Amino acid sequence: MQTEKERLEDEALKSYNNKIDLSTPKPQPDERLLQIQWHEVDRSEMPYGGKFYPREWKFFARPALGMEIADFSIVNVEDPVAVHEGMSNIISSCIKIEGRNGERISFKNIYEFDRLWFVLYIRHVSMPTPENKLTYKDTCEVCGFENEVSLDYFNLCFNKMSEIANKYFDENANAYIVKTASYGVLKIQPSNIYRANAYKEFVFDNMKKSQKIDNLFARLYWLFLNDDNQHEKNAMQNAYKEFTAVKHDNKKLSLYLTLEKELNVMVEDYITYTCKNPECGQEVRTQIQFPGGLQNLFIDSSITSELL
Repeated sequence: MQTEKERLEDEALKSYNNKIDLSTPKPQPDERLLQIQWHEVDRSEMPYGGKFYPREWKFFARPALGMEIADFSIVNVEDPVAVHEGMSNIISSCIKIEGRNGERISFKNIYEFDRLWFVLYIRHVSMPTPENKLTYKDTCEVCGFENEVSLDYFNLCFNKMSEIANKYFDENANAYIVKTASYGVLKIQPSNIYRANAYKEFVFDNMKKSQKIDNLFARLYWLFLNDDNQHEKNAMQNAYKEFTAVKHDNKKLSLYLTLEKELNVMVEDYITYTCKNPECGQEVRTQIQFPGGLQNLFIDSSITSELL
């Protein structure tokens, strides 16, 4: 039983604790972030005109800071998963999405085919001066002239949407709404960062259990997931069950393989440029290259001028 002295001491301690904040202190924001200007992205410049996102969404970008550049510079370019994660990390820091009423939309809603475009856009606002352009040499396949080629967000090439894709694309749903004779209505969207991460985790979990995943599922999983069902419990497991059922129905499998081909949108592995030879002037296609390597994308190429 407490003595009167102990009771008074306990009450004094409780009173003291109520006057102070015992929670974990929040880290102080980087003062530079308060001074950085966010640039609104012109949606008309985005791949496919940004048509796969709700019309009311607004996209903003800011320059990358030192720590973000340092993290990107150690990405293991030999590991595709690490490359995707490195791109996603810098997008999560430097891209902001706002909804109709200004609410914050997760960067994970960005589609996978947009990932490189956004990374190059961040680089553009981080290093806008001409001397920091990503340039490399390419020989014109028509006349043999050596050109200096520039890689930037605005000259990435994306595959053209097919007639079937244009037919079934619904601007109100920001998705393909495919009506079929035997299988009802299918809502299909390209894979976004959230669904790609869910697929990766699904594969890793099954590897831990020594359970093999059908390789075809890697190509088709995005046909079974969209923004209506992606957050459901066991969404990826349910998608795999549906895929397995489809695989045992030859007619339905043929339909999904056709949709995978016709509805797919993606960044190409090349860019085009106009040959600078006055006697040529042809439009030429060349493979995308990252001078110095992808991991050095945000390194100032003019910094070597500091070396004496």
